[in-house]
Amino acid sequence: MIPVVKDITAVESKEEEMKQVGCIARGEGGIPFRRFFREDSGSVRMCNIHVFEDGNPEIERHLSFRNYLRANENSRNEYEKLKRALAEKYPDNMMKYAEGKNDFMESIERLNGFDKCRLVYPYSKLQIEGFNRIVENLLKPICDIFAYKLPSESSSSRHNFVYFKGVKVIGVASVQLVDDGHTAILRFLAIDHLFQKKGFGKQLLSLIEKWVYQQKRKILYLHVQSDAAPHLLNLGYNLMDFDDKEFKDALSANIFIDMGKKFVNNVA
Repeated sequence: MIPVVKDITAVESKEEEMKQVGCIARGEGGIPFRRFFREDSGSVRMCNIHVFEDGNPEIERHLSFRNYLRANENSRNEYEKLKRALAEKYPDNMMKYAEGKNDFMESIERLNGFDKCRLVYPYSKLQIEGFNRIVENLLKPICDIFAYKLPSESSSSRHNFVYFKGVKVIGVASVQLVDDGHTAILRFLAIDHLFQKKGFGKQLLSLIEKWVYQQKRKILYLHVQSDAAPHLLNLGYNLMDFDDKEFKDALSANIFIDMGKKFVNNVA
């Protein structure tokens, strides 16, 4: 079931009402900007509810996947078998369950022609390989501080993203939620060579800002190379010094400029 709402953050205020009718909130459930609910009857899963904001490409992705299975019996039976096996193997681990389905879902997306852009937490083999490829080719040559690959043992405050166009990873980003509870640092953001200067970087940054704002952060900081500063000024960022121990050595070499953006009047 896929209810569509105007404001995804407003769903949280309805969690208690959903609970009263047997639907338990599971947060994002591994997909940025989703609110996931599950209805169980004892040990039997009755219903999964995926709530998305109007315009989210995940809506079309889910419906395209459903429509393909309806039209292809063999794939439908294969998916049913896979889901039953994963549910038995990971009855209490939703992330492992979702991860186990991901390769199959991506194979169907190649067949059904889904080509929209979407933001994803990397956990499948394809997603992790795409993340590491862009880090290695585009970010590591800039500075060794970007030599950050998955899987990583970084703190739970670090959140990594891949940006898909269809089934191809075209961008990556990494955000650290600072312990002060009201700021975040965009550790890096990059778009693959073939997709640069086509607006994808601006789209990805806008999604990262929206995600950070939904984590109730008031300021997003970042370090940028000097040639990128004018572009970010046009996007509402300002020169803004901040203390960052992780980047101390790189900053001392004057490689980067400190910038930041405040989220004002409920706008990210």
